Amino acid sequence: MLQKYIKLNNSYKKQLIFHVGIQSGFFTEYNCMVNAMIFCLEHKLQFKLYSDDANFGYDKGWSDYFLSFCPIVHDTFNKKYNNDPVPSFLFLIKKSIEGRKPGLIKWKINTIFKGITGTIIANIKYRKKTLLSNAVKLDMNKYFQFPELGIEGDYKTVFKKMIDISWHLNDEVMSEYNHLKDELNIPDSYISCQIRGGDKITETELLSPDYYASVIKKLDKSHDVFVLTDDYRIYEYVSEKYKDFNWYTLCDINERGYVNSSFVNQDRESKKKQMFRFLSSMQIMINSTFFIGSITTGPSMFLLKGKFPNVYPMDCSLEDFNRLISLYMSERCSASLDYICGKNDIK
Repeated sequence: MLQKYIKLNNSYKKQLIFHVGIQSGFFTEYNCMVNAMIFCLEHKLQFKLYSDDANFGYDKGWSDYFLSFCPIVHDTFNKKYNNDPVPSFLFLIKKSIEGRKPGLIKWKINTIFKGITGTIIANIKYRKKTLLSNAVKLDMNKYFQFPELGIEGDYKTVFKKMIDISWHLNDEVMSEYNHLKDELNIPDSYISCQIRGGDKITETELLSPDYYASVIKKLDKSHDVFVLTDDYRIYEYVSEKYKDFNWYTLCDINERGYVNSSFVNQDRESKKKQMFRFLSSMQIMINSTFFIGSITTGPSMFLLKGKFPNVYPMDCSLEDFNRLISLYMSERCSASLDYICGKNDIK
């Protein structure tokens, strides 16, 4: 699949340069990148990546952790002028009226002008039709067909195929993953979940470890559970209270919640170590037989889409999941809160 994608991607005359790692958490950025890959296939654009200044990188950006699946560019104009698509004026006006983020309209106008400037620079520099990140507008409700790759299906189906193409940990990360997994001594068959703390408490109400445990019991998929968490106290709590399950985690004993701004400002070696452990955790979860998570976090959304239908969203019904995956994070948080408030058994 990867070699077919590389051949097809390189055959396109027009191109799009996607700037990854601008300001959001890693998997929010990854989700956006995958959407851009699908958009490029749909419009027959060669997908290229710029990540020299990626907030998750410690040296080169994407290749710090992954093998290459597309051409990577290093032209510095991308840092200033190549930005993510911005929400509609209607959405921003609504948020401005709510008083949540004043100045959003001015920010959108400035971003639009930067995007226009960047596109002009790119077209002159490469001497061919070039689009930037802000051009990506993907309809996630349509049916996709890419016969050259043997891909056909809805958004989730194509999303999974794009993960197969783009998710290839480099040798250094794979070595650390194998080491950590061996130390963990987790069995071949297990389920996984993400129980989140940290900066997400400012966005939406967090689901309790007890609620996760009740769902895991109800689903009765396995007694071996890998937990992705950013607070070691959560792992200690479930391990002590729910001893009928075998709990596993790579969370460091000193972790007390993830805050993205703190992670971004770490020194090179600390960021490298944390990302290696985080990506190893994600690889373990990708290999699990079943995943349980929330629609309000990047890693969970990545896995809920990537492992569907072997998933259970904690804060929406399976029937609503298809509709909610196309919403902005703030809208998903609102939907999550409505769902939580409507269930009296969530403690």
